[in-house]
Amino acid sequence: MVFSSARIRGLVVPAKAALVTMVAVALLTLTVPNSYTSQARILPAESKVAGGGLGALAAAVNAAGFSVPGEGSDANFVEILQSRTLLQQLLETRFNFHEARFMFQTAGPKEMTLQEYLGEKNLDRALKRVRKTLAADRDLKSKILVITVETHSPDLSQAVAARSLEILGRFVLEKNQTRGGLKAAYLAGRLVDAEKETNAAQTAMEQFLSTNRNWSSSPDPYVRLHGAKLEGELKFRQQMLYSLAMNREQALLEEKNDLPIVNVMDKPNLPVLKSGPARSLFTLAAGILVFLSMWGWRSRSELIAFLKSNKNLI
Repeated sequence: MVFSSARIRGLVVPAKAALVTMVAVALLTLTVPNSYTSQARILPAESKVAGGGLGALAAAVNAAGFSVPGEGSDANFVEILQSRTLLQQLLETRFNFHEARFMFQTAGPKEMTLQEYLGEKNLDRALKRVRKTLAADRDLKSKILVITVETHSPDLSQAVAARSLEILGRFVLEKNQTRGGLKAAYLAGRLVDAEKETNAAQTAMEQFLSTNRNWSSSPDPYVRLHGAKLEGELKFRQQMLYSLAMNREQALLEEKNDLPIVNVMDKPNLPVLKSGPARSLFTLAAGILVFLSMWGWRSRSELIAFLKSNKNLI
């Protein structure tokens, strides 16, 4: 009993130190502002892999957790979201939000750019900070893209996530070059030339008919030959013009099909619960660490003796 009582008394000082430490850490963590996370999810675009055996093979590969290169037209969305062009536009955007820097502080209205909010005047440093604020991850199996934004303001996290979706959608429509788009641009230029050539052939035919209205029954073989040549040239130009116009319309349809579409499955949510900091975990971990450290130091002689008496066990 004496031995047990001594051991118990030896735990009193470490326990008191751990308690004081926990109180101090708890008060310190109250000065750390809460973090709030908003998420948005984007559905994958339709697969470009052909059907049949190739489609089944791609599905089997995806089920195993691997991606098929070039399968989806949205495969580069993660890189776009982390690109300098998009993030710079995000930093220059002004946001209206409410934020409390301390736990018990009343959230006040604020209006500033994201770069001002991050407190970085240097653009390169601001880009590094915003890459930590905005994360984009793509699930290998489901292909769903998850955009995560974490700030100290619930409505700012939601607004930044929504703005990133807006910039992504605009970038996809304006910057992406597709095979159908390039084909349509070429055919548009060719169509202008074909219209000029058709008009020139029609003008030449009209001028010929003004003096040779009944050229097909003319006794002069040269007139009949020249009239047949002009008529054939006009028909050829008209058919060429019609073919180019049809091909251009088809290319425009292919361009729309080739463009990756930002299919938003979940819009950015307004977080209600904080995502950090884990005050209870920090407080408990600090208390346990101090308790074990002090107990080990006060019991060091007993621990050394125990280790010396059990050398064979080491």
